[in-house]
Amino acid sequence: MEGLHAGFTDRKTTRMNVITFAFPSADHSAESQSPVRAFSRDGEPWLIAKDVAQILGYRDAEKMVRNLDDDEKDTQIVGTLGGDQVVLIINESGLYSAILRSRRKEAKRFKKWVTSTVLPSIRQHGGYLAGQESLSPTLVAALHKTIRENALPALRYYDRQTEHDHWKSPARSQASSEWAIQEAALKFDLPVSLMEKLVDQGVSALCA
Repeated sequence: MEGLHAGFTDRKTTRMNVITFAFPSADHSAESQSPVRAFSRDGEPWLIAKDVAQILGYRDAEKMVRNLDDDEKDTQIVGTLGGDQVVLIINESGLYSAILRSRRKEAKRFKKWVTSTVLPSIRQHGGYLAGQESLSPTLVAALHKTIRENALPALRYYDRQTEHDHWKSPARSQASSEWAIQEAALKFDLPVSLMEKLVDQGVSALCA
């Protein structure tokens, strides 16, 4: 682990929630999508180097970042299924440098998609809505605003509706939860799928 941190000027130790989005394959098949994790730090987007390295054809993340300038790379604690981990990250400048050195034919398409859709969205809104590239900028901004403003009130509403469910049987408790999710989503203009994530993960679902 010592080698991982060598040459880095600012190792961040605060755990960050990440946004996972899917880079579509050339044929746009769901099975061939590649996940890329990103997050906003001090208003600027950073990407998990391992995910970028896999798409661009590098052997591993450490090899990819080896030739990047110090201000283009860093380390960061992020939450994963295996618990909190220290990972290599790159910023937008580091992404461009890594793309220029890639021999993969997907590199150009990846750059165009990330820089035109995902990075601006993270910078402006702190998140990315799948499919938002087909929507108008005004509608995208309105959707992000609605989600940010309504998520916490919706979760509180759900909690009030289900606060006594622990006395019910498992089947009735499950039915009550599903009903409350539907009601909260309808009342606060949120997608049911997002409401389900809020119930499972809390407000951190907005960054997951």
